[in-house]
Amino acid sequence: MKALYAYDAPEDDGDLCAPTASFMSKAADSGQWFAKSKAKTLLPKVYPFLEAPLEDFCALWGEGYAVYNTACILDGQIYGLGVAGELHKTFGELMREECPVH
Repeated sequence: MKALYAYDAPEDDGDLCAPTASFMSKAADSGQWFAKSKAKTLLPKVYPFLEAPLEDFCALWGEGYAVYNTACILDGQIYGLGVAGELHKTFGELMREECPVH
């Protein structure tokens, strides 16, 4: 469960990477949370407190995250297209002013 440490104090830029498929499969199976030698003693101590929050955390990265991430990408692309369109229009006007032949 060391992979959870990355979400304890995220970087200042606010970007969080989705957990890996390996993490998600291990989070769903409490038998994989600890080494077999430590599982008997540690699992009963943390399972009641960790199961629900871990399920909630993993649920954050489901379909809603994919939709949100896609929307962020599209928003950036739309903005980029708008800027590119404005630049093309402005350069076109400048070219007509400087080179009346075009």
